[in-house]
Amino acid sequence: QDRPEVKSARKAIGEWELVRQALALQAPEGYWGDSIDKPYGARRTSGYFTLLANVGLECNESIDKATDYLFQRSQSIKDGGFSIEARQRSAYCLTGYLVRALLHFGFLGDPRLDTAIDNLVRTAGEPARLDCIQNQRKPCQWGMVKMLSAFAEIPEAERSRGVKAAIGSLADQLLDYPFDFQGREKRWLSFGFPYEYQSDLLDMLMVLAKLGYGKDSRFRAYAQLVLSMQDEKGRWVKRAGSRIVDVGKNGRPNKWITLNALRVLKAISE
Repeated sequence: QDRPEVKSARKAIGEWELVRQALALQAPEGYWGDSIDKPYGARRTSGYFTLLANVGLECNESIDKATDYLFQRSQSIKDGGFSIEARQRSAYCLTGYLVRALLHFGFLGDPRLDTAIDNLVRTAGEPARLDCIQNQRKPCQWGMVKMLSAFAEIPEAERSRGVKAAIGSLADQLLDYPFDFQGREKRWLSFGFPYEYQSDLLDMLMVLAKLGYGKDSRFRAYAQLVLSMQDEKGRWVKRAGSRIVDVGKNGRPNKWITLNALRVLKAISE
């Protein structure tokens, strides 16, 4: 990560037109969107903040302002996770992807973030807390991926026993889940980037690869399915993703999807 070309590429992210346009939409108070009282939404703070983390932007003054805003307006006063507003109980999908973004931006060790991580650990340890009202009161696999994406951003040496236990439990639930890719989970084979609460098989495998599951036989079977979706020129097609930015048209080969697929395949070869 200290190689000159890597540093140069990271610096260039801040000059990317997509990033410049997103930052230009931010209000002086640190939020995005139509109201300071509404932190959640694709075109509001949760959406833009997550987008900027997903494309690799490094922390700056704009991110610092947005971070303080999110902790003030979106962190639940009831349980410490993140919610559509601070007075409501948190949602584990939202908590997962915002914690992941905050860790990306370097806020590991911030007491406010520690509270949100503790919320995720508690949620993973109590099966009833995984029941999602948006998923017929059943555990949501998208949400589990987002929780794992947060834990994956914590350096291994910094993971508590609770975090490690949560990783093991959630990973097993996902890898053992009977996905019906021809039916109810067909959407999982429509790979996309960038995401907020949504997920897919490639997104799931990316997170699990970062957590060291590349040699797991269950992971390898899914990775072979990803490999089978490569086109004749070695690329993968984008079929989903953000509604607020254009990182490639759906239905066409995409460099972001291809890069992520190659990362997954690398995990089974190492």
